[in-house]
Amino acid sequence: MRWRKLLVITPTLILIAALAVLFYPFYSDRQPPLIDVSLSSNSFSFKLNGHMRIVDLKAGVKEVTVRIESERGFKQVVFAGKGRKREIDKDLGFNIQFVPEGGYKLVVEAKDASIWKNSAQRELSFIIDHTPPDVTVSLKPRKPKQGGTLAVYVAVNEQALSDYSVIDPNVFRRSSLQLYRVKSEGEGYRYEAILGLSTEARVGKSSLFISFVDPAGNRSYKKADFEVRGSSFEIGVVNLPKGKLRLLTDRSLAEEDDLKLSRMRKMEGSREKLWSGRFIMPVRGPISSNFGKFRVYNNGLARSRHMGVDIVARAGTPVKAANSGVVLFANRLNIRGNAIIIDHGLGVRSHYYHLRKILVKQGDKVKKGQTIGLVGSTGRASGPHLHWGMEVDGIFVDPIEWTRYEF
Repeated sequence: MRWRKLLVITPTLILIAALAVLFYPFYSDRQPPLIDVSLSSNSFSFKLNGHMRIVDLKAGVKEVTVRIESERGFKQVVFAGKGRKREIDKDLGFNIQFVPEGGYKLVVEAKDASIWKNSAQRELSFIIDHTPPDVTVSLKPRKPKQGGTLAVYVAVNEQALSDYSVIDPNVFRRSSLQLYRVKSEGEGYRYEAILGLSTEARVGKSSLFISFVDPAGNRSYKKADFEVRGSSFEIGVVNLPKGKLRLLTDRSLAEEDDLKLSRMRKMEGSREKLWSGRFIMPVRGPISSNFGKFRVYNNGLARSRHMGVDIVARAGTPVKAANSGVVLFANRLNIRGNAIIIDHGLGVRSHYYHLRKILVKQGDKVKKGQTIGLVGSTGRASGPHLHWGMEVDGIFVDPIEWTRYEF
């Protein structure tokens, strides 16, 4: 009789054990699902983008709800799903262009399939912004000249990036702006670009275009018009003494200079504006050769465009820094003689050539009016004078203009 009872009880026990093993995850799971959610930004305009991953390895994820809500009572379910999965890995992309602006929370809720219905919730804050940034652009001067400088000033009412710009390469030898963030008082953000116009810049009307995009993806486009004035450049003759004729004919000397300057030319310089106010004349004296003058040396032995101004002064006269900055180069060159190049930030550099003596070294911080060297006649110079040049964004411009305008 006992063995007959065992035949009846054993299958029942086996069935109970099997059911216990089968349904073990559903009654033993006391842990809520794990939720990992992220957003691509903290500010959105047209579409909210992100990613969520929900995991429950025992009972599995049974139900998921994703909604956005605000403190003002706005609620909207953007995703709802049911089923039973151990893992849900999903990109989030919801249209929010008709949702009012303001601060919101993304709420993700998940429940598992256990008999305990364990649930979990994650929240992320974000902003909905449909308003493009307010951008204003002003230029100085409104009518720049060939071989002159154009300053572009941009004011933006919120944090935004300039991701697109167009300028005429026939005017500036480049097709886009390099905008620098500058310190400003009060609210908003300010940027500045200093552009040099080549001596061959196309004369006439021109425009520049700038696009700014805020963190939400809203974009503003701005156009600024200006007119390039023509400049008349002189032609002059320079006669060097016999002892310096090699400086006109030996190409290897210029190549040696370029090698010394190559490292300096690759340096970006400061992204901050180091100068203040107008530049000063580094030396007082008559100008013997103006900017842009086309010069012929020794009856046509050599020709060049004069990319600066020559200021006549007695040998040994102190040379002042035209404005504050950092010394990028201070060394002797074959053609330019003893030379100093100062970085003033934002792509602006000043050059001082033919010095008798250099009184600063590379890396020195100098102030406007500080003595940096002495007038001389080293290099390809016919007599004591200072060659003073201004380089803007890689283009040499008229330095006298920098003493008349405050860029």
